[in-house]
Amino acid sequence: ASTGGYLVLPQHIIQRRVGSAAVNIRDCYLTVGPNASTSIQPIVLRFSVSRHVLWLPLISYTATIHGFSASVYIKDDESSPGDSWAADLLVGTFHSQDTLEVESWEDMNVHISGGMDVSSSDAVVKMVNQFIKRPNVTVSFKSRVDIHGKAWGWLPCPLYGIFIHKALMLPAFDNFRATEPALNQLLDARGRPGQLNITASASLWNPTPVTLVLGDDFDMQVYYALMGVEYSL
Repeated sequence: ASTGGYLVLPQHIIQRRVGSAAVNIRDCYLTVGPNASTSIQPIVLRFSVSRHVLWLPLISYTATIHGFSASVYIKDDESSPGDSWAADLLVGTFHSQDTLEVESWEDMNVHISGGMDVSSSDAVVKMVNQFIKRPNVTVSFKSRVDIHGKAWGWLPCPLYGIFIHKALMLPAFDNFRATEPALNQLLDARGRPGQLNITASASLWNPTPVTLVLGDDFDMQVYYALMGVEYSL
């Protein structure tokens, strides 16, 4: 009973601070390869948190988190179309062995690397679809971590099994309404009856903090307009 009481207040304070904190996602780099149905590797994430979020009254502290896992969710539109209370859809579980260091008097600038085990390929498809079609996408993270802390630089304050939940709204492509993709240069074209192979470069404005590298084949439908009619290639 004493352990439960010991954890209630820190759990409440930490989750309240994390839930209301302004987290700045500077960039997220991920590679989707041939095994994207099972895992996405590597993922590199940089973000920052103001020291005002970390501050606690009458106490200074340092804290260390040695590796962690976090479940990653998006809103499932199909469960409740157009409803802000749509159910969370599990995309996968992110794992990192990096060590996070926190000092209550400093801004937190974090660089995390790791990989994500994908829950299902359908979930990844839905996430990519939302990023392309929507002006913004809400991504949620849920994790349970062990925090090894020291108050005033010397008093050990370990906290085990602290649950953290954070939802972040990220800008998305909004169907390329702001800036349409543009063909830069046609580098090569080879064909035979019924087939045309083209190598080209294109410009695509990315309003998101996410850099996505596709290491796998993908299909793209190509159209051209002539006399007010769109023709499919």
